[in-house]
Amino acid sequence: MLVKNVGVDGVLECVGTDESMKTAAGIARPGSSIGVVGHPAHAEVPYAEIFFKNVTLRES
Repeated sequence: MLVKNVGVDGVLECVGTDESMKTAAGIARPGSSIGVVGHPAHAEVPYAEIFFKNVTLRES
């Protein structure tokens, strides 16, 4: 994996698909933030993973 299992401090999710939301949650390190551009119409947000990693989810 590109982030070597450490994770990143911030993720900007701009695609709005299930896969991109899961990727954003997967690479976010504990305590980081995910910024979502727009409103994904049919993307499922992995709330459990985000919650247990204490990740902030912000939508525009």
